[in-house]
Amino acid sequence: MSVRSDSVLQQTEACQYIDSIHQQLCDTIYDSLDKICGRRSPPTDEWLKDFWTTEMTAAFNRKEYYYKKWRKAHGLNALRLWVAHQEAQAKLRQLILKRRRETWRCFCDQMSQGNYSKAIAKFSRIRKNRTIKPTFSHIEGPQRAADVMAQHLQRTFAGDLRSHFTESTPSISHNEPFDTDTCPFTIETVNDAIAHLPRRKAPGVDHLTIETILPITDRLTPILVYLFQLCWRWSYTPLSWRETSVRLA
Repeated sequence: MSVRSDSVLQQTEACQYIDSIHQQLCDTIYDSLDKICGRRSPPTDEWLKDFWTTEMTAAFNRKEYYYKKWRKAHGLNALRLWVAHQEAQAKLRQLILKRRRETWRCFCDQMSQGNYSKAIAKFSRIRKNRTIKPTFSHIEGPQRAADVMAQHLQRTFAGDLRSHFTESTPSISHNEPFDTDTCPFTIETVNDAIAHLPRRKAPGVDHLTIETILPITDRLTPILVYLFQLCWRWSYTPLSWRETSVRLA
């Protein structure tokens, strides 16, 4: 019984370590892009502020709370938390549908009274947002603009101005369930996979695209190989990778 508990503990620590490395990698890329390209807060529509109520916010936070607890739970405790998460999600969905009906009735009442100002303003914003607004262009065309930006990012992420700072990371047990000699991930295979990724595709839940990582493959690939080898050893992948796989299926 104690051997099984130790095994579960090692598996839990390894999964937490993999999630930590993955999050640190994404945060580093995000922070570098924010410092170089700038950061803009996403706009929030006024109608969304009016639509979202305090009760709905509490239901959403409760759903997220149970989900995070379920992710780290084991055995029957995980089943109990999953049921609580499903109940909270159903409650949130019920509140959203109720709020939709209320706002629709309010909109119909405004239209019947001849109050068209908000509707016209909303249609104008929708039409304005559909207009393409390129943020970077070149006199020789879009392809030349993409090449110039790629060269700029490659020089930026070359690492010449990188501060010599090493962050200590927690070590995990060396009793991996799989031998690293049989791991299929190497520098060559990862570079080849990156080179064959499709261009101009919508980003996943991590908001990263091939155009973001291609200029920094020289420094990024060794980190990815280390992360992939950890995933291979412990048969575990970060949650965002699995969400992306489901969406692409």
